[in-house]
Amino acid sequence: MKTKTYYIFRHSETFVTQSKRWFRTYGFKVFSAHILPLGRPTTEKLAIYLKKIPSDLNICSEFLRCRETVEIVSKITGKKFEYDKRLNENVMEPAWIFRKRVRHLIKELESSNYENIIICTHSIVIVALIKLFSGEKFTFKDFFINSTPPGILNIVKNGKVKTIDFNNKI
Repeated sequence: MKTKTYYIFRHSETFVTQSKRWFRTYGFKVFSAHILPLGRPTTEKLAIYLKKIPSDLNICSEFLRCRETVEIVSKITGKKFEYDKRLNENVMEPAWIFRKRVRHLIKELESSNYENIIICTHSIVIVALIKLFSGEKFTFKDFFINSTPPGILNIVKNGKVKTIDFNNKI
């Protein structure tokens, strides 16, 4: 089986990510929250980096903020993204169902022939993916300890994680 590399990033800035209070929720806008214009430059820098990556699969959450983020990435990279509901944020579902759907996605990706996979999703999904790709157990407590802000690219290969922060890059 081929070695896989995952390029995982969070959607661009929203009113919740700007608040810097990870306990704040989207409320009724959980599905329809837009990204903010101030996050665009960071997303563009991330996209310029991703343009150099030969990817086999590009997937993202169905939520609007992820779709808007990958529109920016697609415009710069020419990469097309598929929507996958297993990457959606955990919204009013039991923890065991959330873990099950993320594990199902991982199992499918790991058994595929894809080598380079780009994923745009939400912080809680990113934390779960990184923990599970690293062979660790994921609990919701991990989300509050390891929350990933927008503008960070997590590169996971052979269970090892490298991060690149595009928030302050020129």
